[in-house]
Amino acid sequence: MTLYEITEEILILLNKIDNTVSNIPSGGEENKAQLLSLLEKDFDQKIIAYAKIKKNLDAEQTELAEEIKRLQDRKKANAARIEAINLSMTEAMLAVNKNAVHGPLFDIVLKALSPKLIVDDESKVPDGFFIPAKPKLDKKALNKWALDHEVDEFGHYEPNFSLMIK
Repeated sequence: MTLYEITEEILILLNKIDNTVSNIPSGGEENKAQLLSLLEKDFDQKIIAYAKIKKNLDAEQTELAEEIKRLQDRKKANAARIEAINLSMTEAMLAVNKNAVHGPLFDIVLKALSPKLIVDDESKVPDGFFIPAKPKLDKKALNKWALDHEVDEFGHYEPNFSLMIK
C-alpha cells in the first residue's frame, strides 16, 4: 500500500471513528486510540521506508554532483589542451608562412577571418552597444522588509514546512 493510500485510509477511518465514538457513551476515546495505534504502525513504517529512499537519493545526489564537477573539470582541462594545441599549430604555421598542410588523415588549412575586436576599455564604448539588464528581485531583503509592512498589494503568504530526518 502506498503512503497516499495509507494516509487516505487513516483519514477515512478517523472520520468513521469520530462519528462512531460520538455515539458511544463511555470508552469511545479509548477504542479510538486503540484503532489509531494499529493504523499508525503501518503509517510509521511507510514513512520510515520513504525516509530511507530519500536518504539514499540524497546520497546519490551528492555523488552525482561530485561526478558532474569531476567531468566538468575534465572537460575544462580538455578544452584548454585543445586551445593550446590550436594556438601552437596556428603560431607554427604562421611562423613558417604555411597556410595548408596535407596529410593522409587530415588537411589542415589556416584561413584568415575578419579581425576580432578586443575591447580594452568598456567605459569608452558608445552607450548603444550595452544590453540593458532586467532588474532582479532581492527576495531575502524583501522578506525582511515584509515583516514590518503589508504585502497584500503584491503578494501573499503560504504555509511553509521543512522535513527533517535525523
